[in-house]
Amino acid sequence: MTNQRGYRQETNIRFTNLGEGDVGYRQQDYQFKSFPILGLGAGARSYTNVADYIIGGGYPAKMSQIDSYIEKAQNGELKIEKAYLMTDEERLRRFLVLNLYSFDMDIIHAKFGTRFDHLFIDTLNTLVAHGLVKKEGQIYSLTSEGFKYRDIISWEFVSDEVKRLDGIFYNSLQSCG
Repeated sequence: MTNQRGYRQETNIRFTNLGEGDVGYRQQDYQFKSFPILGLGAGARSYTNVADYIIGGGYPAKMSQIDSYIEKAQNGELKIEKAYLMTDEERLRRFLVLNLYSFDMDIIHAKFGTRFDHLFIDTLNTLVAHGLVKKEGQIYSLTSEGFKYRDIISWEFVSDEVKRLDGIFYNSLQSCG
């Protein structure tokens, strides 16, 4: 979607005026397309097709974590501190959440088959019926109204387990304050 001033809406919160084919935020674009992302440095996150993980660092961030990261890197002792291993179902759910702006059902079926369709087809049909998503052939994409509610809509595709873990994480943030 491009507005009257030439800005293209890439996500619900990001607009760019780059030329066609330019990507404003390559890391996010690659992550949305399920390309592995290797994070480097204390607290950097890495995203692969089977796991999201962190080497060094954590929350809350502390200067000592940087010193520890450098020391471990120099000694060849870096290791994964925390990881979330994904099942095929979680990989599909992540793909749907990240690509909610627009995705091709043929790509989903090529990547994951049809065994998980029951997890999201009814939701997609409801979103289409309410004008938040449009379906053109095998391509589903958010409407301009859907863009407004993208973050809320995306929670429909998140598993109960990830919602539980998210709650634990955000509750721990409150206790750090």
